[in-house]
Amino acid sequence: MFIMKVVHNNEIELVRELQELRELLKKKNITIGLVESKEGSSHLVKIMCDEEGYSEKVKRMIYLYISNILYNIVIEKYRKKELFNFLTETYFFLKQEEILEVEEMIMKVLRSEENLKDEKMIFCISKINSIIEKIKTCLEENEEIDEFDEEIDTQINKPKNKIFQKVMLLALTVTMLITVITQFR
Repeated sequence: MFIMKVVHNNEIELVRELQELRELLKKKNITIGLVESKEGSSHLVKIMCDEEGYSEKVKRMIYLYISNILYNIVIEKYRKKELFNFLTETYFFLKQEEILEVEEMIMKVLRSEENLKDEKMIFCISKINSIIEKIKTCLEENEEIDEFDEEIDTQINKPKNKIFQKVMLLALTVTMLITVITQFR
């Protein structure tokens, strides 16, 4: 049974995560297949589920896992392409090691690795969960992610890729929130 299709331009992390998802689901007695092919410079991955193990609940669970995978890949791209520049422009008065420290704190929150110490962190985690749920909803509506590995700026301006726009806005919001929090600690 067809679940969804992902088109990417050699996104190794995505393929590795999908293979890990397949192994995780196998432990839960759910068998999925990853059918990979190449069309020009794009790689196509179709995610299939065996008829016996398929149900709407399984499909929603797979969408949730894939939503988390996509979220993590996009925040890593955000870190590499946007975060450091944002911090150096906004906090030009900090030393480079301080900026790197703030960047790491922000990424811990974005990756949900930070302990829930206060209501501000709970707010951040709540926003992250909300975005992951919106990604899942988008996947359910489209059953396809297309041209996943393009530049972030291009993705944000594509109406069909609301996922990236939402994740990038969340990342920027959480970045600003955490930089404000760190100023008052």
